[in-house]
Amino acid sequence: MKLRLICSAAFLAASSPVLAADLVEPVAAMPYSWTGFYVGAQVGGAWNDSRWSPASSPGFVPFNTNGSGAVYGGQIGYNYQINQFVIGIEGNFAGSTVKGDSQCPATPGSVCQTKQDYLGSVRGRLGYAIDRVLIYGDGGVAFSKYKFAETQLLLQSFGGGSRETCT
Repeated sequence: MKLRLICSAAFLAASSPVLAADLVEPVAAMPYSWTGFYVGAQVGGAWNDSRWSPASSPGFVPFNTNGSGAVYGGQIGYNYQINQFVIGIEGNFAGSTVKGDSQCPATPGSVCQTKQDYLGSVRGRLGYAIDRVLIYGDGGVAFSKYKFAETQLLLQSFGGGSRETCT
């Protein structure tokens, strides 16, 4: 019985892992890098408050339109990190259904409409990285397609009746 107990203890002692302080070296965490490409998508709502007043158009009566709609699109960019500094470029493009209308003050019975078809920008970036935090500024060019239309409702007589038409 004593021999079995001694053999079992020896077997268990031999099968346990060996741990030594000088065998395991600490591994440093990899530093975070902002270098790389990225893409994204967005969708949201937008509102407009357009104020139309000409600088030098005689006879033009100022007017306002208010409206809303959806904005949807995407962006793509690239960042490059040099030590703590990050440089990058980004572009975005979005379609828009933002539309507003109001009564045109100069022409009774007409409707003034504004509509934004798309918007976008191309920007450069310069920043300072602190691990996973990036403090940056950017600048570039923005563009949009924004339309104005005036619709007049005319009454025309056809043999005793009347009919509304849009022109």
